[in-house]
Amino acid sequence: MQLKREHLSANRDFRDPWTRIEHLVGAYVTGYVVLSVILWFGVWRVMPRHFIRLWVVGSGGEGILTAILLVTLRLLVRRHLWWPLHQQAAHDGLTGLYRPTVFWEHFGHQVALAYRHQQPLAFAFLDLDDFKQINDHYGHATGDAVLRAFGQYLRQQARAGDIVGRLGGEEFGWLLPGATVTDAQVAVERFLTLVRSDPIEQNPEITFSGGIAGLTGHETHPLSAWELAEAADRALYQVKAAGKAQIVMASSPST
Repeated sequence: MQLKREHLSANRDFRDPWTRIEHLVGAYVTGYVVLSVILWFGVWRVMPRHFIRLWVVGSGGEGILTAILLVTLRLLVRRHLWWPLHQQAAHDGLTGLYRPTVFWEHFGHQVALAYRHQQPLAFAFLDLDDFKQINDHYGHATGDAVLRAFGQYLRQQARAGDIVGRLGGEEFGWLLPGATVTDAQVAVERFLTLVRSDPIEQNPEITFSGGIAGLTGHETHPLSAWELAEAADRALYQVKAAGKAQIVMASSPST
């Protein structure tokens, strides 16, 4: 995969437009409610009793009612409109895994956490072998079924807290917070055995290759998220050049 630095740019806003709109509306509604409550209690304490009824049925009372309606509307929109759209925007429609932009956002965040808490982190870059031949020989419907099943297997193998995504075409990412590269290699090889033992559709055997890179959290010269991803990418291409159905651990550029 041809990595681009903007994938892991710390200054890039990966939030989808619906998220930004929801945050703006939320800030407006919250401010409106707070102001209405302040006015309500302020007026209740200082106004004479015979003005209270007039204020409640006038603009102030309408303001409280409007605020309640806005809060209710916001909750309904968030549950029935924003959340489904957010899920759709964040996940690949075919495999159900994270889309690239969302995956790389989590990736950068987890690298920062690994150094902050001095914990290991491993990243596996996976690529289906001979996928073009699968499409050409069995058809694109079978190719889609292979990708869909591969994504399902990957979700099943991933631990709670792991982050998995489809990074483009037949390439996938598996991020394992708290795992060493050795732990990741064991997990990925176990996953490879599972995939090879369970043929998908008419294809007799599905295999993949993988490059693994990781952090210890105690590096003398800390790696950036970009450097970690690039190390796994180089290891993957090393595997693809040598053959297929292999897992290689990248040599760490930092000691």
